[in-house]
Amino acid sequence: MGSNRKETVMEVNWEAIDDYLKRNQKIMAVKEYRAQTHAGLREAKTAVDLREYNLGMVGFLRLKGQNSLDEVNWQQEIDKLMDFTRKFIAVMTSNEPRYAKLVELNCLAGEYRQISDYLSSLV
Repeated sequence: MGSNRKETVMEVNWEAIDDYLKRNQKIMAVKEYRAQTHAGLREAKTAVDLREYNLGMVGFLRLKGQNSLDEVNWQQEIDKLMDFTRKFIAVMTSNEPRYAKLVELNCLAGEYRQISDYLSSLV
């Protein structure tokens, strides 16, 4: 009935992975995790994403310039993201044909790219 396979917990050398993350080399961090654990790509990316989050190194927190975020109107950026989210939910829950949804989602992807590019330019 149950599997006779023994589950093994592998120790991960987080120091090596953290070094890659500190150098903004996330792909290398995922490769390192996979090399150490023999995990699949999804599992490795999830583990590295979680590690990055726990270290407080997620996206915009990794600053290029110390004062670059002081001048940002954060409420305006949050409003843009909320507006995008509302539009995305409206498209996904609409009764429009699939093709029409794909066209609208393609337009929304361009809008999201603009927001993302702007925020990425700050870090």
